[in-house]
Amino acid sequence: GEEDGALFSPPPVSSAAAPLRIVILGGGPAGLSAAIYAARAGLSPVVVAPAFGGQLQGKGVDVENFPGVLEATGPGLVARMRRQAAAFNATMVS
Repeated sequence: GEEDGALFSPPPVSSAAAPLRIVILGGGPAGLSAAIYAARAGLSPVVVAPAFGGQLQGKGVDVENFPGVLEATGPGLVARMRRQAAAFNATMVS
């Protein structure tokens, strides 16, 4: 009923209440993709991840199933994603 709709309506957000920073847990492809998009949106993301970059970074395997990447190693792909995130002013914290 009407009451159910009121329970799930998000509160109004003013520009003063909009987030300026977000914290992303994980430095693999998903976390770094989130950091890139958040940084491009001006949200100043902070990525909290191990310095070695998570599971993909630790595996020296070839990556053949990542969209747009024909050949790369796990560490190489993570390094490129970290550089791109940093270029948009994302902060990396281990």
